[in-house]
Order: sequence, then structure tokens, then C-alpha cells
Amino acid sequence: MAGISGNPAASNMLVGTGQLGAWLGLNEDSPFRIGGIFMGNVSQQISGGNQPGSLDFNGALILGVGIDLEKAVGWKNAFFEVEGLQYNGQPVNFVAGSAQGYNSLQATAPLSRTELYQLWLNQTFLDNRISLRIGKLIPSMNFGYVGRPFVTQTDPQLFTSTTGLLYTPVFVGPAMLGFIPGYYNSAFGLYGAWKSWGGPGDNPATPNGWYGQAGIYDGRGAEGVQTGLVWLNFSGPLFKVAEVGGTWTPYADAPEIGWGSVAVGGWRQSGPLTAPGGAFESQTGGMYAYLVQKLGKFRETKDQNGIVGFVQGGWNSSSTALMHSSFGFGLTFIAPFGDRPLDSYGFGFSWARLNANPLAGYGFNSYETMLQFYAQYHLVGNLFIQPVLTVLPTPGAMGATSSSLSGTVQLTFPF
Repeated sequence: MAGISGNPAASNMLVGTGQLGAWLGLNEDSPFRIGGIFMGNVSQQISGGNQPGSLDFNGALILGVGIDLEKAVGWKNAFFEVEGLQYNGQPVNFVAGSAQGYNSLQATAPLSRTELYQLWLNQTFLDNRISLRIGKLIPSMNFGYVGRPFVTQTDPQLFTSTTGLLYTPVFVGPAMLGFIPGYYNSAFGLYGAWKSWGGPGDNPATPNGWYGQAGIYDGRGAEGVQTGLVWLNFSGPLFKVAEVGGTWTPYADAPEIGWGSVAVGGWRQSGPLTAPGGAFESQTGGMYAYLVQKLGKFRETKDQNGIVGFVQGGWNSSSTALMHSSFGFGLTFIAPFGDRPLDSYGFGFSWARLNANPLAGYGFNSYETMLQFYAQYHLVGNLFIQPVLTVLPTPGAMGATSSSLSGTVQLTFPF
């Protein structure tokens, strides 16, 4: 599978390609890895929404330094990573009237921030079948993210993605939005995973089996605290989540049908939790599921090509959540033209039932539907350009005019 994810939250456990370290003189045997990614986009509100005609810019830069502790000090199967993030942007989702978020580079205010994005230690056991990670983490990279079907993978198979969609639901299921920490509000916590593959006789490039994973994190984000900008505190609310799933590789009797992944998860958020209109609850929770499947190939060559589909859904029991339930699906066409092996095209649909209760006070309509179409073109080196068209037949914001239409062009540069 090949393609560049549309969001730096999905840049993998290790950011970038490590090219920055090579530029600085590090060789392949160095225990240090230095990488980064820049993503920037410009969006035009073509019609509808809250501010027709508005032109908005968003950009994020992430730099990371990793240390293979076995190479550095002899600490086997351990890796350390620290990353910083700089983000500057404008409220592009408000402009479109989008509750789900059609442009995932923009999240919550403040829209100009410099922060410690990740800081963690990862230790694996039993031939990498068990992984433990502690520190400042991005749970949305591991739980419920359809763009990365092999969620327990520790090898840096960088930037592969089932989709290049820019909208937030492929990175954070709408029913978990506002609860699970993620881009750009990472949070301190503990993560553990088990997978059935990874032993001496297994090929790490073809995972096939079952996995389970769980985590517990600083849950103050549900109270509006910008956890990406603060230090750890486990005396307040906590976010707990667990997921089980399976992955498979091409079927022997149908080799044109490739890898796939299925998962189901559940989460719990402790409180107290409030909404702007006065709604209150002591705790809440929900569940989600997704399926990803490669549906076929365009040609029998070594390059990654073919059609990938995904389906996702989620639900919660909350009275203070932004959204109560959601359903979405999409298709990605990877390298349909043989002379353009790094290009991809795709579309996605997302529906969410919003919290329109006056006691919540969010000012939402009862639901929002969203359609997004994109083409991702490889320019040169690691540079990609991506034109995107987004239609909201029913925007979520109550004040938005109907049928919002937005155009976006994004540059993505991992290094």
C-alpha cells in the first residue's frame, strides 16, 4: 500500500522519513533518527457555509528526534522519541459550517501554537509481539483510525495510508471527537498492545492474525483543556480505550484481493463533563468499528497499486458530546496509471448525528453529511500536491447556509 496521509497525526509513530538526519550527516548505522513533516493548505469557501468567499490558510510543521536505545546504550528492543509541533491557521471549518471538520489540519483554538507534541519510550517483548509505550502520546493514531490498518505495527513503514482524505472523521471518529486525545492535542498516558504475529518465522511485511490494544490517558481534553499545551496530570478526568481486531494478507485463491483489517473498540471518559448550554454528566462512553479491504489491482507489478475501500461507524451515550453517532465509507485508487506510481485518487462520505439538544448549547442542526473528493499528485522527491473538493449538503452549524462547497489545495512534504 502506498500513499501519503492527509494529516500529520497519521505520520506514524515516527515522524517523517528520516531524511533530515541524512542531510545533517547521520549514516544508516547511527542510533539517532531525525525527521519531520510539513503540511500546508489553502481553502476557498466557494459557496454556502458561514462565510462564502473566505480564503483561509493552515499549516503544521512537526520535527522529531528518535534514539534506538539498543544501538546507543545496549537497551534491547527500546526506542525513544521526542517531537515538537508548530501550527498556525485559521478557522476554516467554522467558515464552511462543518461540525465534523472537513479540513483536519485545523482543530481547536488557539490556532497558533508551539508545543511538545510527543515524548515517549517504547519497549517491545517476545519478538515484538508485545509493545508498551509511555509518555506524551497520540491515541487517535492507534485507536479507530481507518488510515492505518496495522495499528500495532512498530516498524516505521512510513506514510502509507488507505486514504488521502483530508476530513477529520478518517482520523478521529465523530462520536469520539472531543474525547480522545489526538492531533494537535496529544496527552500523557500509557499504551499497550499484543499481536499474534511477529515471531521468528513470520514475515513482518505480511501481518496475518489478531491483535489487542488498550490505553489510558489524561482526559482533561473533554473539559476543554488543551492537553497539547500542558504537562501531565492524572488527578482529573481520564480517557480509557481498548480495541481488538484482525489483519490478513492476500488470499491464496484470489491474490488480486489484498490485505485487510477489521477492528472494534470501546472507550470510557470520566468526568465531570459539561456542555455550553448546561448539560452535565459524571461520565460517558461509546464504541466504534471499522473495516478496511484492498479490493483489487490495476496491474501485476511490484509497485503498490489498486483499489482500497473502508467502512467506519461509531456511537456514544453522551449528553455532552459534540456528536452521538456516525457512519462513513470511502474508496482510494492507488496508482491507476503505471507511469505515475505515487499518485492516488479517492473520495469519502461521512454522516454524523449531532448533539442538537438546546441544553448542550452547541448550535448544531440534527445531522451533517459530507462528501470529499481528492487527487494526490507526486511532484518531486518527497513533495506532494493535493487538490480537494468538499461538499456539505447539510452543514452541521445551525447558522450556515445549505450546501456548503469548499476547495482546498494542500502541499505535503515529509523529510
